[in-house]
Amino acid sequence: MLRAVLIFSKVLHYSEERGQALGEYSLIIALVVLAAVAGLTALGVAVSGFFDEFLGMLEGAVT
Repeated sequence: MLRAVLIFSKVLHYSEERGQALGEYSLIIALVVLAAVAGLTALGVAVSGFFDEFLGMLEGAVT
């Protein structure tokens, strides 16, 4: 009986650690996604400004 309780305790402890690791990985993935969205948004604004300036130079060269 004691052996069964010890085995059950180890299994329960192992499953709690797996659940904790899954939660930690979820938080890391959420932070990476948030950083990627923020970075791509800033990059999109910079690229848009570059193309606007480039188009302005082309329009000036054509006239």
